Amino acid sequence: MPKRGKHVIHYVGLEELKKIIDKNWNLHFGWIGEAEKFRLWIDELIPIRNMIAHNCAISKQDLQITETKARFLVTLVNNQNKK
Repeated sequence: MPKRGKHVIHYVGLEELKKIIDKNWNLHFGWIGEAEKFRLWIDELIPIRNMIAHNCAISKQDLQITETKARFLVTLVNNQNKK
């Protein structure tokens, strides 16, 4: 596996990333939609991310949740970039 980069963003966990996004919601992330829905959305991913980070198997349901949320996020970003 390649080493992590030197930039501090490479050492931010999903919970910390959620806090960063939350603090900067109005300035940079309001285009995503409602902040509370985003918080709930990311909260569902945090335990899955932690299981993967600690080399634990995830269920098929967790994999489906992750895939669905990833597709949704990619669509959001792509739509934003088209504007």
